[in-house]
Amino acid sequence: RRGRALLRRARRRRVQDLGQHAPVAKAVERREEGARRQRQRVDGEDGTLEVELLDRARRPAYVLRIDFGPLGILKSTSQITVDHSREDLIGRKVVAVVNLPPKQVGRHTSRCLVLGAVHGPHVGLLSVPDTVPDGTRIH
Repeated sequence: RRGRALLRRARRRRVQDLGQHAPVAKAVERREEGARRQRQRVDGEDGTLEVELLDRARRPAYVLRIDFGPLGILKSTSQITVDHSREDLIGRKVVAVVNLPPKQVGRHTSRCLVLGAVHGPHVGLLSVPDTVPDGTRIH
């Protein structure tokens, strides 16, 4: 925290010499740059769905288990119950981002983000043909 505050202050004042705090500020800047690069490098993969209803959710949602082939099975949660029934989703091929940090949603940890097109309150999931193998990288 202290390093970030020093860095912000130095940027505001356009101070080049941070004196004894220079190593801390430079380390924080390197870490922030690494995090920025990681966010820019997004790996999209395709996988096959298994679906169950998320219990004890304030808003209806599904827990999606997605088989990415060589990457294994990753879980994600999604509030798409209005547009997609459980039966329609089972076995469907979807596109997801797999290199994001895990996110805790209730008792479940989402390890990927399923991609979809949002139009108003509705969501259309991005998908690929059934002939594409699980775990295929999306470019």
